[in-house]
Amino acid sequence: MNSYTVQNFRQHMIAEPSDLYEIQLQHTWNNIPLNKKFTTLDKQEVIVLSPGIWNREAGPDFQNAKISVNNTIIAGDIEIHTKTSDWYNHGHDEDPNYDNVILHVIAKNNRSKSGSPPITTMILTPNKKYEPPTPVTDIYKCGKCAKIFQNMNQSQLSELLSSAGEERYTNKSKIILERMLSIGADHAFWEAIFEALGYKNNKQNFKELYRRYSEYPEEERTRFTE
Repeated sequence: MNSYTVQNFRQHMIAEPSDLYEIQLQHTWNNIPLNKKFTTLDKQEVIVLSPGIWNREAGPDFQNAKISVNNTIIAGDIEIHTKTSDWYNHGHDEDPNYDNVILHVIAKNNRSKSGSPPITTMILTPNKKYEPPTPVTDIYKCGKCAKIFQNMNQSQLSELLSSAGEERYTNKSKIILERMLSIGADHAFWEAIFEALGYKNNKQNFKELYRRYSEYPEEERTRFTE
């Protein structure tokens, strides 16, 4: 059994200086002053034109950012770490999802120039006091519909979200009903369950898993569920 238990993990987190948590750095970057000049480790001048959209899933921390490097505007992704070496420790150098990273933001440089990743790197001091943004504030700052939402009152927002939820529910119900008529209620039910278990990135894989499972003889499928 792996000795790196949950308790060890908690001790590691407690031992790490609180001002170096990546989430604090991400929050600091998300609120970074625009059009202010920063200097990278290799003495280049960086101006943040847009911090990008905070990515809460796999991949770079911020996507579709825009910065100026020595008066040249470039767009791409931003990756944030507590230390320079985390780029390699996290395997980003071999992950094609990070090929579009244009700026590596860190709190501490622990690598020599020859051992650093070949990406423009700047040091950012994290906020001393970190207060996670509320979901509404987060949506306003990062969502593509921010300007629309900001001009709505609470009643209008509630009506919009309720209508969107009902439409989504109706559309999903129609799809499931069509599948029930096509393959039967039981198969449609289990197919929907498998698809939901796949979440966003693996729903098709899980649907294929159910398709293969359903091809087994009934006695075999019964044995699997006992």
